[in-house]
Amino acid sequence: KDESVTAGTSNEEECWNGHSKARYLPEIMNDGLTNQINNPEVDVDITRPDTFIRQQIMALRVMTNKLKNAYNGNDVNFQDTSDESSGSGSG
Repeated sequence: KDESVTAGTSNEEECWNGHSKARYLPEIMNDGLTNQINNPEVDVDITRPDTFIRQQIMALRVMTNKLKNAYNGNDVNFQDTSDESSGSGSG
């Protein structure tokens, strides 16, 4: 451990509190987006759904179902994008 980079765990007066080197007074929040609602240092709006994340979750659910069906021997249509994303060809 490089002591010149980190303060010792017992030296609470040497923390960066966002403005200067001093004791960090605000309550430390737990992990997760919903816990950040009371964090004075993080501006989070948890009332609006993150549409990008929801789209990714839906895409993962669709792919998971397709993989389960394929594993169970059912016919599954996968979109083949290898022609579109390939770097080779005459184009």
